Amino acid sequence: MDSKKAAYTRGPETRGQDLAYEQKFSNLVKACTEAKGQGIQGIVVRWPWIIGDTYEEIIKSLSVIADAGLVLHVVESEPPSVSRN
Repeated sequence: MDSKKAAYTRGPETRGQDLAYEQKFSNLVKACTEAKGQGIQGIVVRWPWIIGDTYEEIIKSLSVIADAGLVLHVVESEPPSVSRN
């Protein structure tokens, strides 16, 4: 049986910003709430830093995802380098 997944991304405008978690990751909280309501089982992110810039943010995001009853799928460990010399 295939599980339904929703992709989540955040724009670079919040990366590294000193904002409250609820403001910085409001779209993640919203996406998890909507996914749960639509019967989606998982959230897909391309890179781990999408869910947090700090340890505390990552832990909070993992809690938000878990509280929604979702699983997390991470596609790559890090973006490919621009130059591979």
